[in-house]
Amino acid sequence: MPSKAKRAAPPPASTPKTSTKSYQSRLERLERKRLVFRSRVATLQERGAAANDAFSRLIMATMGKPAVAPAVPYGPIPFIEPVTPRTIPAAEEQMDVLEVCYQENRARFLWFETFVDGFQAWHDMRNPTKFWESYRFAKVQGLYSGKEPGSETEMVNLLLELKCGLPPGDMASRDERLVEFTTLYKAVAFVGKQ
Repeated sequence: MPSKAKRAAPPPASTPKTSTKSYQSRLERLERKRLVFRSRVATLQERGAAANDAFSRLIMATMGKPAVAPAVPYGPIPFIEPVTPRTIPAAEEQMDVLEVCYQENRARFLWFETFVDGFQAWHDMRNPTKFWESYRFAKVQGLYSGKEPGSETEMVNLLLELKCGLPPGDMASRDERLVEFTTLYKAVAFVGKQ
């Protein structure tokens, strides 16, 4: 009788094949998510660039000087590479985090489009309706949660604060960007009165 030490080890379980199949399906799913995500980011950047261009043209038409367009927050997407069986949990978690960041930036980009529409309507017809729509959009999307503006001027200042990336209520005249946009608002108001 063979001793316990000399007995043959049991054959290895089939877990490597199962984990390989699981890893492959997870990897395929992750690659599909990344592909769709890249496409969504590219589309959002195109929309943002179009809004920036429209805003720059509006400032040029109103103030006669070129505008500095807001920065687009996405560059190359820093995906975890290479994806291995060991790194795939982190890569999947990274996609979840990137999705949250994308949704936040998407809301801001879409709001910026409504802001540009508001400025255009104000410039063309002195019509504040689109500004109010932009304000309501900011509230619904959670970009602004402060008190209701009491006047049209307060509402426009609030939108300018959001545009400049300042916290609501932090309308500091020393901030160069804010001064530029406040000057723009006054210039548009002045042109509209003539």
